[in-house]
Amino acid sequence: MHLHHVKLLRIVAEKRLTTDVVRLLTQAGIRGYTILDATGFGAHGERPGGSDDTANVVIEAVAADGKAEVALHHIHEQLFGKSGLIAYLVDAQVMRREKFQ
Repeated sequence: MHLHHVKLLRIVAEKRLTTDVVRLLTQAGIRGYTILDATGFGAHGERPGGSDDTANVVIEAVAADGKAEVALHHIHEQLFGKSGLIAYLVDAQVMRREKFQ
């Protein structure tokens, strides 16, 4: 088995920003993502989840280093300051690199 190094980009944001985040991922050349409903507690208090636009989602994408960093840069420039959005990169390894180029 051979593993390939990639980045996992994880964004926690208000549901109302989902379309904007997905647009920026796509513009950076990222071809796939996963969106999950999220609940939790942080600097903006408790986020109980639900269907309204202030509920949180987690958006994850696996990509080659350059694409993930470009997406994170655009997210920072265009979306930070509009809500309690957080985003970070994590080193990851995948078996099928061709899916994440």
